[in-house]
Amino acid sequence: MVVKAAAITTLILLAALTVPQLTLTEAEAGGVKNSAYALNQILERAIKNVQTVLNEEEGNKAYEALKTRLEEAETLAERAQKALNEGAYQDALNISLKALNIVKSIAAEIKESEEEQIVAASHSTLRMNAILCNLKNLTDSAAVKGYNVSNLSEKLEAVSKLVEEARSLSAKGDALGAGRRVAETKIMLGHLVSSLSQAYAKEKIKLAEEYVNKILTRISGAEDAKSRFKEQIEELNSSKRQIQAGNLSIAIKRVNEAMKRMEKNLNEEIKELSDELLTLEKRLNVIKARGVNIEREEKMLQEVSKLVEQAKAFLEKGDYITARMKLAEAEDVLERLR
Repeated sequence: MVVKAAAITTLILLAALTVPQLTLTEAEAGGVKNSAYALNQILERAIKNVQTVLNEEEGNKAYEALKTRLEEAETLAERAQKALNEGAYQDALNISLKALNIVKSIAAEIKESEEEQIVAASHSTLRMNAILCNLKNLTDSAAVKGYNVSNLSEKLEAVSKLVEEARSLSAKGDALGAGRRVAETKIMLGHLVSSLSQAYAKEKIKLAEEYVNKILTRISGAEDAKSRFKEQIEELNSSKRQIQAGNLSIAIKRVNEAMKRMEKNLNEEIKELSDELLTLEKRLNVIKARGVNIEREEKMLQEVSKLVEQAKAFLEKGDYITARMKLAEAEDVLERLR
């Protein structure tokens, strides 16, 4: 069970983990009454200590089962107290032992959960360190390209210090302290990513514009694609204007929508051609069965099939223009075959 590390020392749990080793001989020697009272006091302290830990995690579903079991121990403790008041010392002793065993098991699970948290904190620290290294590399790269990243140096140093503190606390077994440092690290890493994004803003705009221009140039160079993708061309030109106006997110969204429509149209065209090829193949097989020589038609059919397969391959690679050109070639051959 994974739970949040509680602010509790080993000494607090000792009361819950300590059970007097009573024997029947000691009881017969007249120590039952004293032992029953002593054990009842230990049980009372143990319940209070464990309850303190659980109260810190109120609302955490991982602790619900432990709370239920602690309530059972509390009920047994009340019965033991009642037995003491009535002078039934042996009953009080037996009930207290049963209750304390429950508290011991709860304390053991809390201790185990804390150890799990130490491991988790250690892993989180390693992940934060890896992210930090990547950000340092990106910052160095941005500096080489001439971007202004001078304001990031202090932030990187502060994050490095937090990561080191988290690592140190984790090594000492302070899962709670390490967790807090990791949380602070995440916040600062978010600020760093935002700053880097701003530094790279101009480059992103440049790359986006180059990408749109490249697509438009390729479409313009293929007459068939130019006539088939009229709506997409308008969308891409609109995206280009958005990029130039600095509305990069809107532009990228429109480019993606245009490319998705291209992909959808091409998939539909490939399906139509594939269905027609299947129909033509069946028709040719009927003619062939009558003894008619259809060698020429069969070669043409194979050529169309090959072109359609090539179009599929280019489509899967995201090269929609070449895919459209292959389909145009296939349609030309198919027109002669019809």
